[in-house]
Amino acid sequence: MRMDGMTKKQVAKELGIYDLNRLKIWMRKYKAEGELGLIDHRGRREETFMVQEFAESEMTAQSV
Repeated sequence: MRMDGMTKKQVAKELGIYDLNRLKIWMRKYKAEGELGLIDHRGRREETFMVQEFAESEMTAQSV
């Protein structure tokens, strides 16, 4: 949406996000880490590592 030229305010309104600062944080995380950056990591360390390993193996498989 943002890449389509919408302002942050328009994106927030479209998605029903009331905290514009939260949207900015999510956008930075997405830009830096992709979809994995948006996963909630609180209290789930082992599961998080499994997700990261899966993503890395998928990226390796795609590059071969």
